[in-house]
Amino acid sequence: MSPFYSTYAGMLDYMSREFEGMARTDDQHAAQLRRNAEILAHMAAELDSGRPANPRQPALFEHPV
Repeated sequence: MSPFYSTYAGMLDYMSREFEGMARTDDQHAAQLRRNAEILAHMAAELDSGRPANPRQPALFEHPV
């Protein structure tokens, strides 16, 4: 996995764990926080599966000519 996708997957995993932690302490929004955590965990797992969604990774500030 490229460093970009590895970093992105790590960030998604971190946010998923944070949302899950907040769901344990926030009764009013617990269901939505858990759902958000599930979505982020799923996104991280897709990135971690090794199959690139877009094989060509454009430069950060690439502009079409």
